[in-house]
Amino acid sequence: MFVSQASHRRAARGRSLGARISALAFGLLLAGTASAAENLAVIGIEADPGHFNPGISTGSHVHTVADSIFNGLVGLDQNLDPTPDLATSWEVSEDGKTVTFELAEANWHDGKPFTSDDVKFTFEEVLFNHHSRTKAGLGSVVEAIETPDPRTVVFKLKSPHPALLCRLDVTEAPILPKHVFEGAGDPNDAAANLAPVGTGPFKLASYEKDSEIVLERNPDYFKPGLPKLDRLVFRIIQDPATRLLAYQQGEIDYIGGVPGRDVAAIEAAGDSEIVTSSSSPGGGNCIMTVGFNLEREATKNPAVREAFAKAIDRQRIVEQVLFGQGKVAVAPISSAIPWAHAEGSLAALEHDPAAAKAALDGAGLPE
Repeated sequence: MFVSQASHRRAARGRSLGARISALAFGLLLAGTASAAENLAVIGIEADPGHFNPGISTGSHVHTVADSIFNGLVGLDQNLDPTPDLATSWEVSEDGKTVTFELAEANWHDGKPFTSDDVKFTFEEVLFNHHSRTKAGLGSVVEAIETPDPRTVVFKLKSPHPALLCRLDVTEAPILPKHVFEGAGDPNDAAANLAPVGTGPFKLASYEKDSEIVLERNPDYFKPGLPKLDRLVFRIIQDPATRLLAYQQGEIDYIGGVPGRDVAAIEAAGDSEIVTSSSSPGGGNCIMTVGFNLEREATKNPAVREAFAKAIDRQRIVEQVLFGQGKVAVAPISSAIPWAHAEGSLAALEHDPAAAKAALDGAGLPE
């Protein structure tokens, strides 16, 4: 049951931001907005990532930083449509079972060339074994990965998989350097996890555990003119109130995950822009749900599940729990994603406690 559709809220001082911001976007969407003297952005984050290998983790704390160091084959725009990244183009066969990617001419941060071998190695040796979402989502879908030449990689699928491209961004499928990880043992214990070598717009400059992470501009980034910033500084401030105070005092430029109760105060100050998004990369649809155990007799009954939907006042949750920063959801995929919802195709069940009680009575589950 879909309770409410919340919003990711991010606040930035004196910056014009796009509607969707990911870690990778810091250096791209904040272009030209940081201090002219230093040309950097200071971001407040809630936890130390522990390492910088996004290929073995689905954790947001890792990806918040590492997604600026690495790339995926494709990117996702603010509508979650695929865009070129390490793959400059792709072609799908008529039967939908072969997808051929042409690759960008890019280098790893250590100067070694990026090739199709890196893609094949990443999927077969790392992602399909250690990245839980990609292992579950694509591990049983991909039959083989072929590398006919250094600039071409071919995915052979067991059956057509329409979601393939959306599963190939830096959050779901970050590409790792074969020459660094091959023969280095378990990637969970690799030295490169703390000394990352990526293809991304930024490189790790320094790391002080539980305090600060500094990324510096990659001067050889394969996308001309990017990134615009020279440095990204991630300040680790675990307490939300302290993090918000640091933002309000101008010690940091950007914070994510702003609680709904704080939105009004930030807006009232007049020196910030709050960006909201009801969808995000990595499958984050911002949908708050109530799940049912369908192994139990009572909840196997659709009438019982519908009764729960009618019994819960979702609009009240939006107003009093989310402080108005959201809306009632109608499906498990955010309605902010244009291609996921036909106009007016779905409607939420109205809050109706009497009807809910009657449905439970009819199902033999009296109050």
